[in-house]
Amino acid sequence: MNLRRVDRGAGRKGRKSGFALLEAVIALLIIAMAISVGYLASIQSLKRQNRVELDLQLLQFAQAIVSEYTVTRSDALLTGSYRETWSWQIETNTQSHPILDGESYQEVSVAVWAVGRDHQKVTVISALPVGD
Repeated sequence: MNLRRVDRGAGRKGRKSGFALLEAVIALLIIAMAISVGYLASIQSLKRQNRVELDLQLLQFAQAIVSEYTVTRSDALLTGSYRETWSWQIETNTQSHPILDGESYQEVSVAVWAVGRDHQKVTVISALPVGD
């Protein structure tokens, strides 16, 4: 029985071990793609955070308008704007409710939005007792 050792590297004369240029370029492309995906995700996160912050500001502003209207019941508050930044509109509706033994209440709906961003609107609805 004659066993010979086969030299598998015999056909690769002159080739050095290590990374080839193509492998390095592919590795860099993969790293660049991972970084760009992370960057885009962080940009989307910042946009969402800004939208939530604006919604919170609009909600607080709407609550302030409802509070002022509750005290004054002034028709001057039905529409308006604040420093040409935010606008609002109040709609009222007087109703009676059977659970309240037919007593009337005023439903107040306040819509507030940032000027130029009508698609981002916050509405607060409140029920106020009707004074005698």
